[in-house]
Amino acid sequence: MSDLAFNLSKGMTFDLEKARPGLKKVRVALKWKKVKQGISEADADLTVVVLGSRAAAESDSAAIAQGQKDAQRKIYASDPAWVLYYNSPQTTLDDGTAVKATPGQEIVHWGDNRTGGDFNGVDGEQVDINFERMPEGVMEVSILGTIYEGSERNQNWNALEAVLEITDLTDDRMIARYELEHDFPTDTAVQVGAFIRTGPATWEFQAIGNGSRGGLGHFLSYWS
Repeated sequence: MSDLAFNLSKGMTFDLEKARPGLKKVRVALKWKKVKQGISEADADLTVVVLGSRAAAESDSAAIAQGQKDAQRKIYASDPAWVLYYNSPQTTLDDGTAVKATPGQEIVHWGDNRTGGDFNGVDGEQVDINFERMPEGVMEVSILGTIYEGSERNQNWNALEAVLEITDLTDDRMIARYELEHDFPTDTAVQVGAFIRTGPATWEFQAIGNGSRGGLGHFLSYWS
């Protein structure tokens, strides 16, 4: 269901608590389709990077000063298990379903999708985020899209039409969607948006739309 979905634009913030008081669990879906002619079919991937606060005294302060690293955020617990994508180690849910997941199944990635899905359906690459399970030290859950072998295939996000959809899993109602603009002429990775902790049990979503020609590695280095 999507009749009440809020349409986001780059730079906008969506207050999850105001829209859905007590919201506990959402599904995030990234969908895409090729719009640029003359390129092979593109395979986009959804990656989640869980971030905590960076300590005030960091050994790589020079890199922070030069803008090579985020001054406020770093990968939670400095543990790659909090970076989740289609090729992460497999685990099993209580019902036996094989998935990719963070250590306490706070976030579940439902696997690879190479076609992008139906913009009017529920396909695409999907992750479920359980805010109730999130450790207190998690301050941000960043949502990224990358193009598989984008540099090798000379593909970028301007060749795709892409949308991110957020659904409340309590009643399966889509509550927000963010359609990416075509302003990534050289970028193979995009920080689509992020869920930001605003209180002990409250979150907001920021539509970011920040691209990089350095792929996923650029963002992982920035948050290392």
